Amino acid sequence: KRSGYPATIVGVSRPTTLATACDLGAIDAGWDYADLPAALAGCDLAVLCTPIRRIVELLPAVGRCASPGLVVTDVGSTKRRICAQAAAALGAGVYFIGGHPMAGSEKAGVGAADPFLFQNAIYIVVPPEAIPSATYSRFLALLQQLGARVLELSAQTHDQVVAAISHLPQLIATSLVRMVGELDAEQPCFLPLAAGGFRDLTRIASSPFAPVWEDICATNCDELTRMLDRYAS
Repeated sequence: KRSGYPATIVGVSRPTTLATACDLGAIDAGWDYADLPAALAGCDLAVLCTPIRRIVELLPAVGRCASPGLVVTDVGSTKRRICAQAAAALGAGVYFIGGHPMAGSEKAGVGAADPFLFQNAIYIVVPPEAIPSATYSRFLALLQQLGARVLELSAQTHDQVVAAISHLPQLIATSLVRMVGELDAEQPCFLPLAAGGFRDLTRIASSPFAPVWEDICATNCDELTRMLDRYAS
């Protein structure tokens, strides 16, 4: 909205979330999940921004009410499972582009929205096998208008890379906080002495496990296991 993109932006979520989004000026109108067909009527682009397993559940529902020409994308932190489901669930003439903006924080909810979130951020895109070049170019132009820098990767390469540079750091931070918390319970001088270095390493540990990180671990377990073994060695 802040970039001035000439479009009507419709949100699909719970009523309280939609009310907040409208108050913030992030959307022009809102629909409940039960009204997904009405929300998608006339849409050019649908962006699925839920936890991963909810994206996987929503794709068949989107496919059932999508009109030919609709572009569907997502912002999930793993790509293989989502892209495979999109290929199975979306019919001919509906185009899926896997996406993952490498931006965000440990905060959640529409109240934490940041209009500058994508400025100079890497936005990973999984190029579709068959999509009109003009349609794909328009999608990339939208990402660039948001300030993002587009990087094309295969779903397999994406999941391998993020296992090392995103998912493994999350597990390290969370495990370190738990370990020091247990030590502090035994001898309460650990946490009072934790300073900048500890805070820098553990900021992301406050991210919620369920459903966000639970889904990430469940859908990238093989690559994450390999990275854990390599880090340990």
